[in-house]
Amino acid sequence: MPAQSLRALNDDLKKKNKDSGVDEDVGTTKGSGWSVAPELIEEEEDFNTRGAFLNKKEYFAQEKVKAHIRKLADAYKRGDYVPPLIVKVVDDRILVRDGHCRRRAIQLAISEGAEITRVRVEEQAGDEAAQTLLIVTSNDGAPLSVLERAVVYGRLKGFGWDLKKIASHVGVTTNNVRAGLSMLEMPIELKQLIQREKVSATYGLELFTEHGTKAVQIIKDDLEKQEATNKAKGKEGEGKSKEDDKKAKVTKKKLSKEPRMSKQVMNDLRTSFVALSTDLDKAQKTDTGTYLLEVTEETLELLSKLKESIAKTDNQEPETNPDQMDLV
Repeated sequence: MPAQSLRALNDDLKKKNKDSGVDEDVGTTKGSGWSVAPELIEEEEDFNTRGAFLNKKEYFAQEKVKAHIRKLADAYKRGDYVPPLIVKVVDDRILVRDGHCRRRAIQLAISEGAEITRVRVEEQAGDEAAQTLLIVTSNDGAPLSVLERAVVYGRLKGFGWDLKKIASHVGVTTNNVRAGLSMLEMPIELKQLIQREKVSATYGLELFTEHGTKAVQIIKDDLEKQEATNKAKGKEGEGKSKEDDKKAKVTKKKLSKEPRMSKQVMNDLRTSFVALSTDLDKAQKTDTGTYLLEVTEETLELLSKLKESIAKTDNQEPETNPDQMDLV
């Protein structure tokens, strides 16, 4: 029967060695806590939501991730305290549940000559839901992105959890969970742009809600414009275009878009047009081929009100949904 715990796995390894007449280290030790040979610890494909919607090679090649792993590796080499990895034994395999970057940092430190023969670990109890919840509630690793948290919400929902239960266990509002689940409906390419930090998750969702799948092309078009501008600056010696391209990001201020009409503008437009259409019947053709239109004082007041409504909309700062504020 495959082992489902560190104790059972340790006993099995000892028995196998004893039966085969081999007297060697089995790779697990139970002292003040479990210690495991680093080569026995594995990553389960697609369990960790970090780097969701990107391939793992691209995610771990990101500068901020590399710097995080580098910092951890140096800590291991100095012998500094680093929180233990959280693991779960599944069918004889010791799988990381929290500490994927720490595991890679250990491997990096070993490749650079560090003698690390044992790694402190803590065993996680509970089912798949409990293991998934740990991804988003652990404070030992780098913080998750908005989309990476959304993937956790999706998994928990798949386990039969409702929005209220997810929000309660994660420590967020139900609106936050609802917004996160909405992001999972976005196209893969849009999620990748968000994960590459080319657009914020909140603004990406806003564009998707307004434009549907066209949101992807809107973002890509704006990024291309920024890249073209950066190249022009590079030729003129004003800056390093490659570095600027990495920083290129679509924001509300940068993205050119058609003005939106508020409900007030729509109402004023309708009443003004109704009044104006009545005056149109009185239009008189002049000798020059143009038309002379006399409007009533009421129509003029309505048109003036429409003008003010439009000006107010153009100058107004975009409203922010307070429940989406904690998404960025």
